[in-house]
Amino acid sequence: MYLVPQELQRGLGMSSTLAGLLMLPGGIVNAVCTLMAGRLFDRHGARVLVWIGVVMAAIGGALFFAIGVDSGVVLFLAAHIIVMVGIPFIQQSAQSAALKSLPGRMAADGSTILNTMQQVCGAIATAVATCLLGLGQTGYAAGGGANAAQGFVDGSRYGYMFGLVLVAIVLVFSFMLKGGKEEPKLVPVQVDDGAVESLAV
Repeated sequence: MYLVPQELQRGLGMSSTLAGLLMLPGGIVNAVCTLMAGRLFDRHGARVLVWIGVVMAAIGGALFFAIGVDSGVVLFLAAHIIVMVGIPFIQQSAQSAALKSLPGRMAADGSTILNTMQQVCGAIATAVATCLLGLGQTGYAAGGGANAAQGFVDGSRYGYMFGLVLVAIVLVFSFMLKGGKEEPKLVPVQVDDGAVESLAV
């Protein structure tokens, strides 16, 4: 989401308005799939949904590699929408599984930790993507390339490769998730009778 709008403007020569409009369909699809992922999680568990998300994200990510300076909007829309289908299935399912594994009294803490991790990891990933973008542009220039737009497209592909590596890591860790629907377990809690009596008083 950091690289795509820039590539549309600096690589494909589109205006910021057009780039924003082209990203709108993917955003709508993302919202719809987020709602679907929550309902499907209750029926099928996290692992299957994460696998579906991984496949979709990998296909969409691979399509981004085919985008060039002369590509039409159809290829971009297809790639973006497919990725936006996959991400909610990965993110929502993994987060729901993580929070479900916690005792009820720790759910709020778990949600806070996940939200914090999203911000921190997002910042780190943006920094890495920026470095890879610069590396790709430098490599293009070192090879004698003089087209700034093509250099930006080549640099963006380094960032997309980073995204695909993250998707592959998600696939590896997905095998640790529960395979199907699991009923919640009751956890016995020790209660101090003295503390209860003092509260009653």
